[in-house]
This record gives sequence, structure tokens and C-alpha cells, in this order.
Amino acid sequence: MAEYLLGRDSSENTNEETTTIKEDLSHSDVFEIDILEDTLKHIYSKSSIKKKLAFILAIFYKYPTLIIIFSFLFGFIFFCLPLILIYLKVYQNFMDGFCIMLLITFVLSLLIFIVRVGDDSKNRINMACKWERKNLINIIGQILALILLIISGFLYKNFFGDIYKYNKDEKLKIIYEPEEVENNDNKITNINDFFLNFIINCFLLNVDEIKNEETKVTIFTSDRKIIKKLIKKLCISSIPFFIYVFNKLLQTIIIQVKYTIPKLIIFSCSFCFCSLIIVSKFLYKVKQENKVINFFEMSFITFIFNGYLALVFNSIWRIFKNPKDKNFAIDKYDLTQLILIYFFDFMNIIGTSFIFISSLIGYINFTNKSETFNDLTLSLTLLKIGFLLFILSNSLYYGHTFLALIFRPIALQYAPVKLKENYIRASRNISSYIFI
Repeated sequence: MAEYLLGRDSSENTNEETTTIKEDLSHSDVFEIDILEDTLKHIYSKSSIKKKLAFILAIFYKYPTLIIIFSFLFGFIFFCLPLILIYLKVYQNFMDGFCIMLLITFVLSLLIFIVRVGDDSKNRINMACKWERKNLINIIGQILALILLIISGFLYKNFFGDIYKYNKDEKLKIIYEPEEVENNDNKITNINDFFLNFIINCFLLNVDEIKNEETKVTIFTSDRKIIKKLIKKLCISSIPFFIYVFNKLLQTIIIQVKYTIPKLIIFSCSFCFCSLIIVSKFLYKVKQENKVINFFEMSFITFIFNGYLALVFNSIWRIFKNPKDKNFAIDKYDLTQLILIYFFDFMNIIGTSFIFISSLIGYINFTNKSETFNDLTLSLTLLKIGFLLFILSNSLYYGHTFLALIFRPIALQYAPVKLKENYIRASRNISSYIFI
């Protein structure tokens, strides 16, 4: 009897111990601490700015969805908002929106550079670290590129300003009434350059003035020299952008970068397209058709579009295959976050496709000389919708790029332990430890 009692007691003791162990495990799970999150919240640094940024990065690390949300909000305010005001006709010249956006981007880049260098100098922090050095080089490169884009943007602003001015003075306009065509036959101008014709048609069209949508589109000018002046200004405006594209092409060829093939297609075709625009000043003939030039213009636009699509699809596949983000110490995005990112990618693809289809419709009608107001209205509608989707989707990438410039050095400095799954891989290069 005593043996049974003893046995019963022992089994009860065993069960109690097991329960106690389970309770201990559950408590340990509750109080489990993420090493990286705790490190980011309590980093040692002389810089108060770096401490605050590390604390914010710890929040981003714990809630990765916030990275997507804040990236979009940042991009919407500083990138999308200046451009979306174009639709509300806030600007007299639509290029004002682009110039404002570029100036804001330049100021932000310069501010990040000044604050980072000033803070490191003040606190005597070593700026020779790989992550700090690379980040500063990226910011400097971005500032130099923005200078070229700003110059080009203001030149294009002047170019479009001339188009609006000639239109206001009725020296250059689209004819909406067939009777006006008959009365001003000697003033009708058939622009032989597809790209210039597409620009004038899209930005001078007033849908409210259309009386007959089946009427062919006709451009009226009081002086044929106006077209040559516009082509000359278009060539000059493209030179800074040509330099920017040439520089990006060299970087893609010489420096090892991500998405090399799509970038080669985009920048090489953009380089050729800009070259064609620049030399069109000398090739343009008023009374002869420039079929070869027009064909190459549309061909380069097509290749740029396909290269951009390849870039987006490669990015989608890369994130799907390896959904981590070194810029914010994220080892892996979950499915919900990936779906949110892919939503913006899908929007980007649709918007870019609409822009391309708009130009393709314009080219086909221009080549066949059968463009009606109905065709032009369709082309302009697709262009507006596509551009809106394009700037909304790229708000995410714009914001992510700027946040990465701020947080990437901190993530690379404090996150390698987590990203390498808490182990240190020994180097096989034994000779690196031999000092002679």
C-alpha cells in the first residue's frame, strides 16, 4: 500500500515539475527580448541625432509595415503633391510642378548631407567607415545629378512657356472648326517631327472647344519659323538631361549595379533618344517627311518602356525571392507587406503602360495622317491617367530612397549580427592575418 502511495506521490511530483517547466518556458517566451531591437533602442553614441534615429529604426524594425506607410507619405508630400497640382491647374506652366519637385528633392538631399557631416564632425565620429563613406558618396552623386535635372527642368519650362505664349498670342494653335481650315489653308502647318507634334497636340488641346470629334487635327501657325524655334529650344533643353543619362550609362557599364541589363536598355536608349532630339535641329525639314527620324524616336520610346517594365518585374522577383531590406535591418517582409509593395508595383506597371499606349496611338495616327480629335482625346486621357498612376506609385520608391539614405548607415552598423543569424563566419583567407 505504501508502495502504491509512494508511486502515486512520485508521479504527482513528476507532473508538478513538468507543469513548472512549462510555466517557466511560457514566462521566458513572454519576456523574450529581441537583441537587435534592444540594441537600437540603447546604442552608445555621442550623437543625440543618431540615438534618436536608431530608436526610430527600432520601431521600423519591429513594425515593418510602417516603413511602407511612411515611405509613401514622405513621397506623396515631397514628390507626388507638387506634380498632382498640375491636374488642378495651379501652375500656368505644367513644368513648374516638376521644377518645384526637383528643387525640394535637391534641398532635402543637401540638408541630409549637411546634417550628417556636421553632426559627425561635431561629435568627432569617424566618417571613414564603409557604410558612412558609401552613404555620403551616394548623397553627393544624387546632388550632382539633381543639379543637371534642375537645369534641364527650367530649360524645358522655358520651352513649354514659349508654346503657351504662342498659343495665347494665336500664333500657334489647334484648329477645331473645318471652316477655319479652308479659310486659312496657307497658314496650316504639318509638323513633320512626331515627338514635337505629340507634345503640341497634347498640351494645347482644349476638349471644351471640340465641335466635331471626327474632324482631323490641324495645327495653325502664323509663321513657320516658330516651329524651327521650338525645335531649337527643345534641343537645348535636352542637353543637361543628355549629360545625366550619359553619366548613368557609364555608371551602369563600369560599376557593378543591380538590374544591370534593364538599366543598360533604359539608359542606352535614353542616350540615343536625347542624341536624336539634339541633332534634329539640323535634320528637320519643313516640307519633307522625316519618316526615319520619327521611326527611331518611337523605337527608342518602345525600348525605354520595355526596359522599365523589365526593371519593375526584376524588382518584384528579387523581393519575392529574397524579401529582406538591408536599409532598415529587415531580415524578411511578411506576406501582407509584400502584397502592399506589389500593389504599388502593379499600379506602376499600369500607369507606365497607359503612357506608352498614349504615345503609340499618337505615332500610328501621325504616320497614317489620320489623327482626329477623337484619337487625340483618347491619347490625352490615357496620358493623364497613366501619369497620375505613375507618380502615385513612385511616391513609395521616392520616399523609400530618402529614408534609406537616413537609416541605412545605422542599420548596417548595428544590424549585421541579426542579418547573419547571430553567427560569425570565419574568413578562409588566412593570409589576411599574416603581417609582414
